[in-house]
Amino acid sequence: MTEPAPRRGLSEAEAAARLRRDGPNEAPTTQGSSVLHALAALLREPLFLLLFTAAALYAWLGERGDAIALVASAVAAAAITVAQQYRTERVLLALRSLSSPRALVLRDGTLRRVPSRELVVGDVVVVAEGDRLAADARLVRAHNLRVDESLLTGEAVPVDKFAPDGTTPAAPRSVLYANTLVLAGRGEAVVTAVATRTEVGRIGEALHGLDDAVTPLQRDTRQLARLFGALGLGLSLLLALGHGVIDGRWSEGVLRALTLAMAVLPEEFPLVITVFLALGARRLTAAQVLTRRTGAIEALGAATLLAVDKTGTLTRNRMRLARIATADASITAVDGAVAPGEAARDLARTAALASEPEPADPMDQACRAWAGTSVQLPPAARLRRRYAMASERLVVGHAWSLDDGWTLAAKGAPEHVLAVCTLEPGARERVVEAARRLAADGLRVLGVAAAHHDGEQAPAELVDVAWRFVGLLAFEDPLRPEVPTAVRDCRRAGIRLLMITGDHPATAAAIARAAGIADEPRVVEGAELAACSDSALDERLPSLHAVARATPLLKLRLVQALQRNGHVVAMTGDGVNDAPALRAAHIGVAMGQRGSDVAREAASLVLLNDDFGSLVAAIRQGRRIFANLRQALLYVLAVHVPLVGASLLPLLVGAPPLLLPLHVMFLEFVIDPACSLAFEAEPDGGDPMAQPPRPVHEHVLGRRQFAQAALQGLLALGGSVGAFAACVAAGAGEAATRAVVVTSIVLLNVALILHNRAAAVAAPNGVLWSVVGATLAAWGTVLAVPALRDVFRIALPSAPVAAAMLGCIAVAVALLRTTAGRRLDPAQTPVRTAS
Repeated sequence: MTEPAPRRGLSEAEAAARLRRDGPNEAPTTQGSSVLHALAALLREPLFLLLFTAAALYAWLGERGDAIALVASAVAAAAITVAQQYRTERVLLALRSLSSPRALVLRDGTLRRVPSRELVVGDVVVVAEGDRLAADARLVRAHNLRVDESLLTGEAVPVDKFAPDGTTPAAPRSVLYANTLVLAGRGEAVVTAVATRTEVGRIGEALHGLDDAVTPLQRDTRQLARLFGALGLGLSLLLALGHGVIDGRWSEGVLRALTLAMAVLPEEFPLVITVFLALGARRLTAAQVLTRRTGAIEALGAATLLAVDKTGTLTRNRMRLARIATADASITAVDGAVAPGEAARDLARTAALASEPEPADPMDQACRAWAGTSVQLPPAARLRRRYAMASERLVVGHAWSLDDGWTLAAKGAPEHVLAVCTLEPGARERVVEAARRLAADGLRVLGVAAAHHDGEQAPAELVDVAWRFVGLLAFEDPLRPEVPTAVRDCRRAGIRLLMITGDHPATAAAIARAAGIADEPRVVEGAELAACSDSALDERLPSLHAVARATPLLKLRLVQALQRNGHVVAMTGDGVNDAPALRAAHIGVAMGQRGSDVAREAASLVLLNDDFGSLVAAIRQGRRIFANLRQALLYVLAVHVPLVGASLLPLLVGAPPLLLPLHVMFLEFVIDPACSLAFEAEPDGGDPMAQPPRPVHEHVLGRRQFAQAALQGLLALGGSVGAFAACVAAGAGEAATRAVVVTSIVLLNVALILHNRAAAVAAPNGVLWSVVGATLAAWGTVLAVPALRDVFRIALPSAPVAAAMLGCIAVAVALLRTTAGRRLDPAQTPVRTAS
């Protein structure tokens, strides 16, 4: 092979000019923009727009206190969102272990290290074992170069690289890609692309064209905002016009309309949802799951399909020696130590001698670890020569000098190793069959050979000596120990699993079987699916357990097809090639320790400890959060019914206003912490993972929940109306009647909290009792302090009226208890294990 002429590299002046022209070799930063993006997205939500519209209306009509309260509620929710996003971005910044690598470049004929952000097209870079590549480059020299491209391709098996020699294709074997890792050898390459023009960068850029999937909760809250906005506006206008037209009292009509609008408008919804998701994100962080998009927390509870990457997600991405075949082709499993027998010892010794003494290559590490102390070399033994792999011969070898001559060891593709060995008749066929059986189980198979040379110098080429076949080594990328249990829990929860990998079909089938995805997994190659039309793809997907040889474009297409067919898709991955699918999925889940920066930026959740089992815990939390959020929103709707009723009742009977804006605001300060803190702290009601995912199109508040809220609210309203009737019958004054009605609403509000909580689960909840205690103490203080009574325009009722009020409340509570039932979960039927 003719060596290229020596290079001087770029001059410093030319490198500086290209850096100014093309910009630094780095991905665009997202830290500050992502926080602003999250804030802007929040403020565009219809419920927030409704709040600001109502606040502006109150300010225009002179009710500045109410306007300030509404704005404060919206600002509090926005502040929580920004704080959560900022905290998330800080953690992501700490995870950028590859943010500032350095590269060895040749400039002006001198080797020097520069920050990777200063690399430019045309730079000559020198790479060696352990280097993380910072740009795409074309090889001009290579010696035994092996690269881990799993973050880009999804394949765990390292790739051997060669410099073009006229017979080797120019790509991909002679191309180095950014974000990949050199495992062995060394090389020299010319930079061809930097920043967003690299393969990694192009995938990152493609993410900007993908919108985040709208979660069911976002869809529902937008619909509720439109519904309640129209309802509140319509009723308020009717009330104001009724007063103005009927008796000409326009000012009183506007005041009552404002009170009614405050009673109807569910301004708690944005704060409740924000607090729920923010506190849920904190709970997940404690479980080593970082939340980048809080909407994904709620969506987890609705996930119906989990699309999982293999390499680095289900597996460790560390090759391990699983089985061996000795020279007679007999296959045995490896349990850690070298098995008894000379044949196995010979194979272990030769495999170790064919590996690097201090290896970075995972297969070399596995060989050395397996051989252990069984390989004893004389103290004088020295590794004198390495034989590099060539495109026409996929074999590497080492020559060791010993007292009695040279000991040579080689390993590589079985067919290439067999080609240089002499075997007895029939032996070659037996070895080939053993290699085929091992490969069919998804294992990476290498052949091993040994030779002895008596000359003074080591042989110039591998083919210059007679080789003896020693055996086969079969490696596996081992399954993470927590995966089978996590997969079993997902299937028990009715969540279907689909493995999508860039690896070989046999490997995909073996991992799917070992992980428990299916006993007899159905696997198809990506190229076959890529050729399908959308309709044909939709027909084939339901029967598949794994897709092998999947490209980034196909992964994205698969996720979109699954969504098109009604699935709520959670997608896990760690590589650059997973990023588009992670962004498109309803819930994208990236690995935090090993995952690429591009994958983490695209994902909604990041597993900080790379523990697949943490994802199952996150799904459990997502289901708990949704169930509690549903109870909270149901309570909000129920408690607004007596507020609306108490606002309309005086108009119907011709009485003075019972509720003033100040009373409604007091009740709002009770409602907000009750539904946002007390309900969020509720523990699981039973086993959330024993229920199937809620139906895809089921709303957080459906017809059943609206009916339940209406019933609860009407019963509470009935208690307040009964108390009002007792006041009228006793001839109580306006201030005393107002005190009775507001007190009844406060106490029935507490009853609704406990009722909805009791319908969920009877377990300790200190936050809830703190809210209840604070509510009763606050209203008790208002009743006890004359100055506060004057502010609230109330007076203490007589004892008979108070007793009648308590009786009405008792009747309402008793009727409420008759409606108590099981928790309003998405499904009450046992789950059928997902296939």
